[in-house]
Amino acid sequence: MTTINTETETVVKKILPYLQRRGYDLVADLDFETEVTITDRYSKGYIDILVTCGKKKPQFLIEAKKISKKLTAKD
Repeated sequence: MTTINTETETVVKKILPYLQRRGYDLVADLDFETEVTITDRYSKGYIDILVTCGKKKPQFLIEAKKISKKLTAKD
């Protein structure tokens, strides 16, 4: 079994294949590392994956972490 040690590996090996299996087009439906200016912790932050489905208004977002990291409320 392949070990997943980084956030990028989580995205590439787990999240993107999952989204593809669900019918999302990885080029047309997703935006990566979208900058946002309103966050609780930073003056600027980034959304790891913004799922737009080709629309102007995002459908949902994905906050990626490496497998061993637990998500917190701040994430």
